[in-house]
Amino acid sequence: IDENSLSKLGRWPWSRRLHAALVDRLKADGARVIGLDLVFAEPDTADQPADAELAAAVQRAGNVVLPVLLESSRVNGQLLETLPLPQLLEQEVALGRVHVELDQDGIARSIFLWEGVGTPVWPHFAQAVLATAGQLPASFSQTPPVTVEASPFALVRNAQRRISYLGPPGHMQTLSYVQVLTGEFPAGMFRDKLVLVGATAAGM
Repeated sequence: IDENSLSKLGRWPWSRRLHAALVDRLKADGARVIGLDLVFAEPDTADQPADAELAAAVQRAGNVVLPVLLESSRVNGQLLETLPLPQLLEQEVALGRVHVELDQDGIARSIFLWEGVGTPVWPHFAQAVLATAGQLPASFSQTPPVTVEASPFALVRNAQRRISYLGPPGHMQTLSYVQVLTGEFPAGMFRDKLVLVGATAAGM
């Protein structure tokens, strides 16, 4: 979701019908897993059937990982776990949290494999994508760790890992959302790939 896509599809948020069409396009081209790093926590009041259309696309694909968002409603407020809409929860194959802490220079150098409010029940989004693809390293657990609950309202973490970067910025191949939506890519480009859908546009 870049500036090019925003200029052609209009300002955010977009209709969920567009996301449904994108999921169908990626699945049709053979994507192994679709990591849809977009938060759909509230119904689309302007177009409620669009929610059902997106849920149907997720069900058809059968390989979509959706995000759990750890957020606070105000500064120093209670941390909350924001999940996708119930109708999407019924169709996804996995959930993973998209919470990553940045160092003082704005770079993420490590993640926790498990986090949650009260108990660390949520795997990291990348971990959920790899598990869905059958590519999670054998040393990584696929079940949440057993912990003693310190506080029902505190952020609890487990299994910190340093990030091993594969290359500099731009190392991972990216395509503009609108290009994929309109089919402007070589056939088979996404075959057997782990596809991450998210925002790179400034301000998002």
